Amino acid sequence: MNHTVSSSKFYAYLSRLLWIKRWDLMRNAEPENVMEHSWEVAVIAHALALIRNEYFMGQVDANAIACDELISLLPNPLQTAYQALLSDAQQPEGHHQIIKAADTLSAYLKCLSEFRAGNLEFSITASELEQKLNNSALPEVAYFMQTFVPACALPLDGILKSRMSA
Repeated sequence: MNHTVSSSKFYAYLSRLLWIKRWDLMRNAEPENVMEHSWEVAVIAHALALIRNEYFMGQVDANAIACDELISLLPNPLQTAYQALLSDAQQPEGHHQIIKAADTLSAYLKCLSEFRAGNLEFSITASELEQKLNNSALPEVAYFMQTFVPACALPLDGILKSRMSA
């Protein structure tokens, strides 16, 4: 069993996402990097897919998504295996809608976080994002906004207190 070993930049690229700052044109009370943002978008997209499936008779795969650029960083023999998992081109349109909505929700939650820290720099962006989310045709977005977003304004002890008393 002879394997040709070649260098891959896949994991090196993923690890660098930690150092790429988001919102760098705005003053941030709480800095955010691309790795944190990517994780949050993935978690929100997964939740939106589950909400669509459970409450709105959807049939989307809640476990898919990423991008073609990452695939090109893998060794050739591994690219095919990752292609189905990471390629946007192979994802149904419903996945694209959910990912875009999750990205918008993540940005909106970032704005709310900045407000909690007393930073009004994000006020215009927050208003625009809130309007976009409220006008979304996706019922899972409205459900997320009504069910999860209000608690995001609570301080940690408020979140934990309500959990402990339940």
